Amino acid sequence: MEPFTAVYANREVIVPTQSEADSLYQDGYGYRRNKLHYLRGVETLYNVERRKLAVVDEETNNTLSFQELLHRLSQDEPGLWTSFIVYKDLRTRGFIIEIFHQNSGSMSEETMGKNQHHTSSR
Repeated sequence: MEPFTAVYANREVIVPTQSEADSLYQDGYGYRRNKLHYLRGVETLYNVERRKLAVVDEETNNTLSFQELLHRLSQDEPGLWTSFIVYKDLRTRGFIIEIFHQNSGSMSEETMGKNQHHTSSR
């Protein structure tokens, strides 16, 4: 199966094709804002590593490697590599991770397991 395509633009990752965005969203990846589907850094890296996603730079139209994405996304997300390692471990164990920004700008994570049990790291 061909990987889905996302676009790296303005320091964000956007999935422009609605059917691909819907599929990723249904699998627990990303969020919608202004009718566009965005992926967070850890979600992007996880799906690129799994070869489920290819990310194209909007300016150059070149496909970005995992390392290039890690470098670019880390500029806005310090600690992204550590977050990715934890995220990858949880996803491979069957957890779905919801990441959201609170009004304070800090990031919280909640995990929901296969059996719909809630765990919170607050």
